This record gives sequence, C-alpha cells and structure tokens, in this order.
Amino acid sequence: MPSLTISEPHDLTHAEAISRIKDALKKEKAAHGGRIKNLRESWNGHKGEFAAIVMGFRVSGTMHIKPIEVTVTGRYSILALPWKSRIEAKIWNVAERILS
Repeated sequence: MPSLTISEPHDLTHAEAISRIKDALKKEKAAHGGRIKNLRESWNGHKGEFAAIVMGFRVSGTMHIKPIEVTVTGRYSILALPWKSRIEAKIWNVAERILS
C-alpha cells in the first residue's frame, strides 16, 4: 500500500490540537459524507488512529500530536495512487487551516 507522511507545525496545546482535529474530521465527514464511509477514529493520549473508506478506497493511519507539530501518517489503496497529490494537498490544506 502506498503511504504518505505530512507534518504541520502548531503552537496549540495538545488538548486544543486534538479538539480541532476531531472537529475537522466530523466536518469533513459531514461535507463529503457520500464519499467518506465507515470513518473510525480512536485516541490514546496524544496519538490518534483513523480508518475510513474514501471514494471506495481503504484509508488508514495515525495522527501524532507533538508539542510543536502534528504528524499524519497514512496508508491507502494502490488503486488510489493516481490521486496521491490531490490526497496530500487536501490533508495539507485542512491541517494548515485548523492548526494555525
């Protein structure tokens, strides 16, 4: 499976960063509910795991909330490889918006 890793700096508390990420996941699901199915997330301290089916492709990964940055590591179906740049751009845009 192809993978991606994205890190976005922030100056938020861990609690605020996690709250914003959870809220963003809910908003993305609401906005794109027809394309995002079975979205699951779980948190253990400053590390979150997620999984979903996006446009028919399985996506999974982790979010690690560090004191000065959030790192998202994800894996997705090889069939989604043609959309890799769009996937990464979307994650970057959302991360930048919610963590600034």
